[in-house]
Amino acid sequence: MAGHFVHARFPVGRYQREHGEHHVEIRSVGEWLDVDGDDPATVRDAFVLLWQALRRHWLDAVVMGSPFPTGRDLWTRTIPTRGQYAEGFPVLSEELRGLLHATAGQGRNELITPPRVPHQLPQLVEYDRTFAYAKHTWKSPVGTPRRITATTFAAWSQKEQMRALYGCGHWQVCVTVPNTWNHVGLLPAPAPGDRARCDNALPGAPRQVGCVNVQAVPVISYSLTGPWPEIAKHIKDAQATGLPGKYGTTNYLTRLTDRRKKKENREKACPSSLQRPPGKSCDEYPFASTWQGAKHSGGDFSRRMVKARQNTDAGKALKGFYTYSRVLEGDRFLVWIR
Repeated sequence: MAGHFVHARFPVGRYQREHGEHHVEIRSVGEWLDVDGDDPATVRDAFVLLWQALRRHWLDAVVMGSPFPTGRDLWTRTIPTRGQYAEGFPVLSEELRGLLHATAGQGRNELITPPRVPHQLPQLVEYDRTFAYAKHTWKSPVGTPRRITATTFAAWSQKEQMRALYGCGHWQVCVTVPNTWNHVGLLPAPAPGDRARCDNALPGAPRQVGCVNVQAVPVISYSLTGPWPEIAKHIKDAQATGLPGKYGTTNYLTRLTDRRKKKENREKACPSSLQRPPGKSCDEYPFASTWQGAKHSGGDFSRRMVKARQNTDAGKALKGFYTYSRVLEGDRFLVWIR
């Protein structure tokens, strides 16, 4: 028998007899779920619910080793066996496929239309675009794309404009920020020339391609009145002492992806020998996932006992921020406490 690992995060052990036709694979549940400490019973229940949902549509559907072959199998089941598309569905043009591939994976901003537009927007909202991307590819027409210029759009009726805006399309928009504004949120987006970086280097998501404007500094926000107030208060107090990462400064944090070094940062700031009160866990700042962390910065750091649940959930939010804002090894970012 022989075993191998195909990915550092998602190990696969494959065992097969020397002359046998069948094999057994031991795969990581991380290919399906972000377990983050969940017990095996919870993971098992999640798979049972997934399997039951699939069975409502296909009695012989199975959950395969990873989402990719499972999704491919389910998709092939949607191809008709008779009629116009018996040989398969038509596909998008190469131009549209390339466009969607290059621009998917980033956030999308919320569309707020009259009369819901308030006098002042409360915040900029960013969503995971995975499902928006899937809907876009499903509903987009095939064939040669139609191009609409600003002059053509302006000449249309309001009904025609709304139909175009709510349809599937890719818009290139230039916005002038009023000089009386004190602040405007910057959304990561592809940019021409040296400002753009397109890659597939997200840790744990090697197939996810995306682009960012490298001149725009990503910002993660924690609220003092939000779901993790103890985390926000700790970061605010730590930044007040001069520790890096404060929003509005150029004293940036930079991401660290090496697992061993992150563990060393964490153990330096919050050693296992440190007593934790019941229901509390040790929170460190700067984050262990940055080069400014306790061990590898060589400088000061802060730690505080906070509610364990808040600490865990805030950590998940930071992990999501790294993914959605495409913060790679060595990329700079800031933390805004509001």
